[in-house]
Amino acid sequence: MRLMRRFGIVATCIFTIEKQNLPKEYGRLTEHEYRLYRYAIARLAAFDNVWWDLGNEHNEYRDKAWGDIMGGFVKAADPYDRLASAHGYADFWYADSKWADFIITQQYGDEQAVHDWARRYAAAQKPYVNEEYGYEGNANKPGHGQNADWVRRCHWSVAMAGGYATYGDWSGGVSYFYMGEPGPGKAAPQLGRLRAFFEGLPFAEMEVCDERARAGFCLARPPKRWVFYFPRGGESELDLTKARGLRLKARWFDPRTGRRRSGPALRPGRVKVRTPTADDWALTVEAEDD
Repeated sequence: MRLMRRFGIVATCIFTIEKQNLPKEYGRLTEHEYRLYRYAIARLAAFDNVWWDLGNEHNEYRDKAWGDIMGGFVKAADPYDRLASAHGYADFWYADSKWADFIITQQYGDEQAVHDWARRYAAAQKPYVNEEYGYEGNANKPGHGQNADWVRRCHWSVAMAGGYATYGDWSGGVSYFYMGEPGPGKAAPQLGRLRAFFEGLPFAEMEVCDERARAGFCLARPPKRWVFYFPRGGESELDLTKARGLRLKARWFDPRTGRRRSGPALRPGRVKVRTPTADDWALTVEAEDD
């Protein structure tokens, strides 16, 4: 916890992963279960870089009624009011529960699937986190063990839905994400560039405007700022009609290297663009000051 705090990392305190062959069930809402949760809160709540997770894949061994009771207990027992939620695969039951401060799901798929899953909870007005969209490995398919390209595209696609995601390195079948040390995965530095990209934007003020891109995703603060992401490269038609009367400047961003390059000359209205290569690319479009 101290090491993570030193590096500015928020730690998820997962109270239990009960499905993993515990020798004995301690019982739903028994004194034994409450004791476990009380102890964890007493031991860890004073760290300012912690949030609570009632239990990974908890919906495989507990129900929504349990989550609402235990979630309320955790919030009442925590003197520092740390954020709390509950990890489930794949649905989130607590979008309307007062104790749940943010949404966690575990959902893998291609870039469109993880983007759509994040959008599914847009009305909840709570931060969304896809906590396991697939750890990095070498497979050219979605799920745990997917290669760096899958990781990068999925992470970008969640961000372009206004959500957050967590990365795990499972290279060679080794669980580096449990070990507290970096693994040999290629995606981690690329996701550092993603973070820098979005921290340079008014992310919280931008809205999803996917209808403005025929092939790809769009985050925007119309009419002056637009971000497009093209997971598979190629040509797309953009709708910039809301930027009418403005002079626009476009720049390409390479998600692999973090380098920027000049973008196409654009005008307000419907325009076509083609990515510099067949890989995934981001395009920023901003109104130039007079």
